[in-house]
This record gives sequence, structure tokens and C-alpha cells, in this order.
Amino acid sequence: MAVTLKVTEPKSFQTVFSLTKVAGNNHRKEVYIVEDEDSHCDSRKSSSAEDFSLKQVRLYFRDSELETLYSKYVIQMKKPLVVGYIVTLITVCIVVLIIDVAVKNVVVIDWHQIAQLTVLCCGTVLGFLLLFLFAFKDIFIHRPSVLSIVMWIICIVLINLYFGFSKYRTTTDDVAVLYYITLISYMVLPISQKWSLLIGGCSLVGQLLLSGLLANRLDENLVPQSFANAVIFLCANGVGSFHKFLSDFAHRRAFLDARYSVESMVNLEREKTQQEELLASCIPSSLVKLMKEDLRQQMMRKTPKLSPFQDLYVQHYEDVSILYADIVNFTPLASECTAAELIKMLNELFGRFDQLAKKCSCMRIKILGDCYYCLSGVPNPDKDHAPNCVRMGLTMIDVIREVREATGVNVDMRIGVHTGSVLCGVLGLRKWQYDVWSDDVTIANHMESSGVPGRVHISQKTFDCLDGQYEVEPGDGDKRSSYIKEKNIQTYFVVPLQRRPRKQRLARTRYEGNMRASVKVTKYLETWGIDKPFSNLKAPSMVSKVLSLTSLALVDTNFIMHSNGIDHGLLNCERQLQDEINGQLEQKLQQLGVGKYCYDNSEMTRVLLRFRQKEREQSYLKEKDRVFNFQVACAGFIFICIIVIQAIMLPRVISLFVTGAIGFIIFVILLIIGFSESFLPCDSFYRRFHCHKLVNVLTKINRHITVSLSVRLVLALCCMGFVLFIASISIINCSNVVTSLSSNVSNTTTDVYDVCRYPNYYVFCFLLSLTSCTVFVQLSYLIKLVVMTIAVIAYNLLIYVGRYDLFIMYDGEVQEDVSEDYLNLPIRASIYLIIMYITLQALDRQIEYTNRMDYLWKVQKDTDEIRVTAAINKIILGNILPVHVAEYFLRSSRKNEDMYHQSYLDVSVMFASIPNFKDFYQQNTANQHGLECIRLLNEIISDFDVLLSLSKFINVEKIKTIGSTYMAATGLQPGMENKNEPSDCESNLLTMTDFALAMLSTLIKLNAHSFNHFQLRVGINSGPVTAGVIGARKPQYDIWGDTVNVASRMDSSGETMKIQVCEKSAQVLISKGYSYKYRGLTKIKGKQPMHTYFITPHSASIDTQL
Repeated sequence: MAVTLKVTEPKSFQTVFSLTKVAGNNHRKEVYIVEDEDSHCDSRKSSSAEDFSLKQVRLYFRDSELETLYSKYVIQMKKPLVVGYIVTLITVCIVVLIIDVAVKNVVVIDWHQIAQLTVLCCGTVLGFLLLFLFAFKDIFIHRPSVLSIVMWIICIVLINLYFGFSKYRTTTDDVAVLYYITLISYMVLPISQKWSLLIGGCSLVGQLLLSGLLANRLDENLVPQSFANAVIFLCANGVGSFHKFLSDFAHRRAFLDARYSVESMVNLEREKTQQEELLASCIPSSLVKLMKEDLRQQMMRKTPKLSPFQDLYVQHYEDVSILYADIVNFTPLASECTAAELIKMLNELFGRFDQLAKKCSCMRIKILGDCYYCLSGVPNPDKDHAPNCVRMGLTMIDVIREVREATGVNVDMRIGVHTGSVLCGVLGLRKWQYDVWSDDVTIANHMESSGVPGRVHISQKTFDCLDGQYEVEPGDGDKRSSYIKEKNIQTYFVVPLQRRPRKQRLARTRYEGNMRASVKVTKYLETWGIDKPFSNLKAPSMVSKVLSLTSLALVDTNFIMHSNGIDHGLLNCERQLQDEINGQLEQKLQQLGVGKYCYDNSEMTRVLLRFRQKEREQSYLKEKDRVFNFQVACAGFIFICIIVIQAIMLPRVISLFVTGAIGFIIFVILLIIGFSESFLPCDSFYRRFHCHKLVNVLTKINRHITVSLSVRLVLALCCMGFVLFIASISIINCSNVVTSLSSNVSNTTTDVYDVCRYPNYYVFCFLLSLTSCTVFVQLSYLIKLVVMTIAVIAYNLLIYVGRYDLFIMYDGEVQEDVSEDYLNLPIRASIYLIIMYITLQALDRQIEYTNRMDYLWKVQKDTDEIRVTAAINKIILGNILPVHVAEYFLRSSRKNEDMYHQSYLDVSVMFASIPNFKDFYQQNTANQHGLECIRLLNEIISDFDVLLSLSKFINVEKIKTIGSTYMAATGLQPGMENKNEPSDCESNLLTMTDFALAMLSTLIKLNAHSFNHFQLRVGINSGPVTAGVIGARKPQYDIWGDTVNVASRMDSSGETMKIQVCEKSAQVLISKGYSYKYRGLTKIKGKQPMHTYFITPHSASIDTQL
């Protein structure tokens, strides 16, 4: 019967080995916004102000190292913009210098022009110096704020000097340039908000004072002009500060997402490494690699593999030596031990043997009670395989002699070694344990059982491979074993090497007295300092949460580091983890380095910055924008500033106030809706009794705006449209004023000139209106590109086609002797608009890239390779150790010195063997040295394993397979350790018996399909057992106790196709209606004769088991 292996992990392992639980997802909810379902309107939500407070975000950066790393990240993000900013300023200086020197057609250059040329030259030189420092030296990396502050101050000083030396000075000559410098410095330079506000405020005050003192043209309305200028600079500082707020938040959010992404990958890699170390400690890596490859193909395959057989992970090896070792007199010693003492004793002793195996180039295969067997020559060939095993055996005898001499406890080792070929691998679908099969393995086993304590018993084949390295003497194994005699095997005892005398008496005195023998041995073995199982696995401790990103910010470090009860070694381990994460994060952030946002990306297109995957692009566009209300507020602020400026300095036409009133009402409505949750909080209880229905409506509308891209797009376009329109509405109405004045006044030009005397303020309003487009940071830069392009074209048409004469007349009044080639106001306006347009587009593109990278990191899944490998590891781990045992060794609170051991008061243990399989097994070339026989055994065991997936057998725990013997138990699940309730005991026994009956039925069906006559012999016993994991280098889960021994004897002394149980178990089963047969008084090895019963299957009961 062949069953397709479903590549799925056990449900329990979704929590035990979940690779995403350490990825920072839980922390993300604390850093950002808890993404509640919008339909649950009654749920309590944080307000937008609380969610997006920059101060709240910065709480997560209290760790100085994290803040330093973020600063480097910001510098990397800002550096290309700063360089572009400096290049723009240098270009402007050079262009103006060329115009002043080469284009101006002047005969005499006065001192004003000389001073201005000097300022331009100094500005150009300083610009190149700053460019050199920013772009080619590491000074900017180490002192970014200082250099940025110096650069901003230099720009302000040079601008004031240049316009201060102007021969014809008005109060507005430097407004456009200072507005640009102030706004862009906020947006580009890596300076703190406080320093930015300080420098921006000083720039505002300085401009107002100097322009008032130095103005010698159009200074009649000095106060209104100064007030309008103050509004312009207040707008520059306000918008710049707001943009810095949002960009800083966006950068910090992207940084946090990048860090969580890296933390996830580091933890994934670490946990994957832990799992692979665990796998490698249980199964040779070469076989694990083969398993992974097959599982990978099955996971990737869309249709099940059409094969009548299960995958077989068994390999054939020639020239291998097999060592079997048994501890003599261990059974009475173990009977005195508690569960903890037994596990500790076995781990220390077999752990020492594992160390010796490594030194002797041997590989331990399995531990069966007190029996230890290993190989040499597997998985890598070794010509010295026989000497290795002999050396291993002699060393083991020395070790056990040390224990005997130090403690006075009569224990010894009986060792047998044989050489030949083996089949190595794992069988079945569940609870894989590496094992070996072959006739030579059977011979090695009999070599041990026919040996004598304290001697290494070897066969003729092994002796032939020693090449005279060891002296031997006749072993006479045929006199002690009928099997050896039947196979006609010549045996020898290895003469041990001369051992140096040791002073053991001094050591032994520590373990004399009234201590139990088991305690003496355990105490002595502890002095060896053997590693505990899985001690190499650095499972994250509970303090990992303390040292997580959030807690580093929110918990007092001094308190953590000096608290009692915290393992400082684990703290150091977690610190190393944080350092590793930060180091990899720094490397990852290099992709956001100089100019990287302009380069091609495997996830995004180069020009349009669109995700290449349509599904990802659609998902990104559906992202919520929880700062949209702030963006509307900023646009509204610019809208009001433009109205105030025009109301002070430009024609006060009715259309201006009507449009302003309409726009103001719309902005107010949008702000009320946007901040309804902030200022009108209504949780489910409060809303029920106090909140007005209007508040609920506003809240729902706000949430709809937050999640709907189309609604936000329409509203953003409306806001930008109002701001762009209000900036030009009065210049459009100038023609109407001209017409009305023309009909009533003879000098039309003078009247119009009096009304529109300051057209330069239109240019300032145009610049402010362009700025309103960039405040919508979540809006696609392509949409803003289209809007600003249309606006720049429209404004230039208004200047050159609409009222060109108005701007020329302004130049005429400012400079009466201006030459024809002078850079007049329309040209300057176009230059201002184009420079602002290009700069804002570069900033918008950078913000767009940051937002998309933020989203990419936030939703970025593990690579297919890691995901598949992790799933495969979980599948293999789930098939090696019980779930709760693996959880114990990988859980956070375990200390490395802890060992897993549990005592259970009542467990049902089953041994089921196929005694006639040894007759079926043959080794020849036709069946690939027995491989085809093992393949059939694999099918049998796999069919038995399939039964474990049935819901009624969920509590059946497969322990291991020993050759053709299947061992399982019930009652080992967590929570059953101290339970001895009759109902639980009965349930364990009934489940175990039903499982055995199902195995009998399964084997009958398999015989029918394979035309074989395999017989199953089953023994079951119930009682107390000790469970634990032993072996540091090759951990193995097993159970020990008299209950296990009796269950094994029930099998070995039983009959085929029957289940043998003792009298106590039989009484329970008989009372439940099971078919039985009293066998009588049965001899049990190592026990007094026992009354036993056979539980016999019948057709009805067999068919109902599956």
C-alpha cells in the first residue's frame, strides 16, 4: 500500500517552529498603526495625531546606536539631494556671473557691480568647496549638521550681500531667492527641526530689517510690503517644517521597516541554522541534503508524484566496521535512579562516548537502552575503519574502568566489532532515526553478546583489516553463541595496550560512604563536563523581547543590565544579535545611497518608479494614507497665505474674495472631517450615549478617505487646483480693472499701474502655489509632475501673453536706465518657476522612492529559498523529535544546562516486530545488497506511520524503529506527566491496542498487494516510564523503565498476529469487549513468570480500525 507523502508541517509546529514569530511583526503593531478593519466602526482607534506624532516615532530611537545608524541612513538619503542642491546654486551663480560680465553691454562698471561680481565669485568658490566636502570627503558623513548649517548661513549671507550691493534696491529683490533657499534647505539639509526653525527665523528677521533699511525703490508702502514678505517667509518656514516632519517620519518608518526586514532575515537564518544543526546532529548531512531536495521537488510539484513506493533514504556502504557496546550490570544500577539521575547518567556516559567516537573517526548510530553502537567508514570512506572501531572499543573500556574504580560500582563494557557492508538511512514517514541494516550488522550484534566484559571481541574480517596494529588472542565466540558457530566465524579478543597505573584511590574517596550506587556514578560522571543535548542551539531567551527594538527605547537599560535573575551571558548573546542586525542593516541601506533612487531596481521600473508586478502595484496603490488630513491642512495654510498676500499687495477684486471664501470653506470642511477622530473621540461606550450621529458620519467619511485612493486623488487635485487658481485670479482680473478705468480716466496706464503696482508678488504667489503640490507626499510624483507642468506653462502664458506690459512697467520704475538686454522680471519669474519646478520634482521623486521602498520592506516576504528550506526543516524536525520535546529545546526560557526528562505515571508502550522479515531479507547483487528488501520494509513502516495521522491516534507517539521492530507509546503528551487517573490509564491502553490492531490490519492488506506473508508480533505493557533526550552530538529521544522492558519481552515472547499483554492490561481490555485468549504462565527474561493474555483481532474489529 503506497501513500503519497503530503509535504505539510504538523499543526503544532506552526507555533513551535514558526519562522515569522521572531521577525518583528508583533513589534510593528507598536511602532505603526494597528490595522483594524474599517468595518468595525465601534472599535477604539488611536487618533491620527497620536499615530503620526514624530515624537512618538522617535521614542523607538532612544537607543543611541540605533539613532546613529538612522542618522547614517538619512545622510545617505539626503546626500544626493544636497549635492544636487549645491550644483543648482553653483549653476545659478555662474549663470548670473556670465550675464553680469558678458551679456551686460556697459561701458563703465561702478563699485556696486564690482561688489556683486565679487560676491558671485566668492559664492561660486565656496560652492565648489562645499561640493568637494559633501561629495568627495567623509567630513559630511561625520559632521553633516555642522556643514549644513554653515552652508545655509553662507547662502543667506551671500544673498543679502549680493542684493545689498545692488544699485537699485527694492524690499522684494531677494524674496524669491530667500524663499527658495529657506524652503529647500528645510527639505534637503540634514538639520534638526530646532536648528532649521532658528536659522529660518533669523533669515526672516534679517530680510525684513535689511530690506527696510536698504530699499531705495518703491519704498512708499514699506509696511505692507514688509508684512507681505513676512507672510511669504512664514509660509516658507511653515511648509518647510511640515515637509521635514513628514519626510523625517517617512524616513524613520522606512528605516524601521528595513530594520525589521533585516531582523526577520537574521532571525530566520539563525533559526534555520539551529534547525539544520539539530538535523545534522541526528542524521548525516549527506542524507539530509537528499531529503531536502526530494521534499523541495514535492513542494514545487503541482501534481503528486506517481510512484508505487515511498521515497527511500537508504545508502549502501562497503568496507565499514560496526561496533556494538553494552554496559554490563547497568539494569540494576538504573533501577535505583530517579528520572533526572537516569537521564543525567546516560547523557554523561554516552556523551563521553560520543566525544570518543569523534576522536576515533566513528559515527554513533543509535542508543538502545544501555546498548551503544557506532560505525567507522560512514558517511565518508576511511581505510582505517577497523583500527578506529577497535581503538574506540578499548577507550570505552578504559572509561568505564575509571567509573568502576572511582565509584566502586561494578559496571563494565562488553564490546563486539565486525567488518563488512551496511545499508544506512531512515525508514518510514515519521520520527526518523538513522539506523543500519545488513547481515554484517547482525553479526556485529552477536559479536557483542558473545563477548566478555572488559574485552573487545572482533571477527576474522576485522582482524584482517587491522594489519597487525593490535595483538589479539583467541576469542572462542562460537562456544558462547550458536549464531557465531552457525556462521563459522573465527573471533578474537584484542589485547589492550599497556595502561599506565593511575592513582584512583584519592578520587574514589569522594564517592564512598552511604550514597546509592547510582548517585555515586552520577556524581562522578558530572565531573566530565559533558555537553547537554542541543547546547549548541542558541535559542533566543526571554530577554530577546527586552532587547528588541521597541524595548531598547522604552526600558531603562541600566535596569535591565543590573536586574537580578537575568542571564548576562544571554544578554551578551542578544547584544551580538542586535549588532549583527545593525551591521546587515547598514549594508542593506547602501542601496539607498548616493543616487540609488534614480537607478534601476529589480522590483521597480527605472523611470516611472512602478512595481514590475501588477499585483504589488495595485496593493501599494490601495495603501492607506493616514496623514492626508495633515497634507490638506498644509495646502490650506498656503491657500490662506496667498489670499493674505494678494489682499495686501494686489488688486482686491471680488473674484479673489469669493474664490477665497469658497476655498476656505472647502478646506475647513475637509479638516473637520480629517481631524474628527482627533478632536471628537468616540469609543464604542461613549458614542453609544453621548456622540452625535454627525460625528459617526464624519468618522466614516474620514476612514473612507483614508482607504480610498480615488477619493484622495480627487480631493488632492481639488486642493491643488484651488491653490494654483487663487494665485493667479487677481492678475486675470487686472484686464477688467483696465477696461473700467479706461472708460472713466484719460490716463489709463497710470491708473492701471497704480492698481497693479507690485506684479512681482504674483511671482511669489506662483512659487507658493507650486509648493502646495509637493506637500501631498503620498500622492504619485507623476501626478504632481503633470499638475506642476500645467501650472508652470499656464503661469508663463499669463506673464508673457496676459500682462507682459505690467511686468515690464515694473522693471521700468525700478531701474529707469536699464538696458535692453537686462534680465527683466518676466525672465526672472520664468527662471524662478523652472528652478522651483525642477527642485520640487526631484524631491517628490525621492519621497516616492522612499514610500515605495517602505512598502516593499513592509510586505517583503522571505525569499523562496529560505521559505522552502524553512518548511523542509520543519517537516524533517517534526519527523525526528516529538513536538513538545523540540519546543522545549528551542523555547526561549530554557537554559543551556537544562536537560529534558519527564516521569510519567502511566504510559502504554508497544513493541511490534516482524520476526519473519529476517528470513525475507537477503543480500545479493540482484537486490542491490539488500536494498530492495529494505525498500519493502520501508513501505511497511510508512503504512504504519500513516496511521499516526488519523485523528483517533493523535496521542500515539512513535518512539523509534529497531530493525523491523516498531516502538510506540501513548500517554506522553504534555500535561500527562503526573496524571494517574483510571480513565486516562484506560484511554492510553485502549488507544495503544487499537493502534496495534490497525497495524495488523494494515499488514494484512499490504501482504495482499505485495504477495508476501509477513507476520506481526505485538507486545503491550502499561506503567510508569522515564522520557528524556540524551547525547549532545546526536540527541535522541527515548523512554526507559521496567514498563518498557516488559513491553519488549511481551513482544519477543509472543506469537505472530497476536497482541500479548500482562494480566492487569488484559482485565481492562476484556472489560471493554476486546477478543482475547488466556495464554497462561509465561517465562519472561529477567522477570518471574507472568500470567499473559493474547488480544486477538477478528474481522469486524480489524476493519473498523482504519
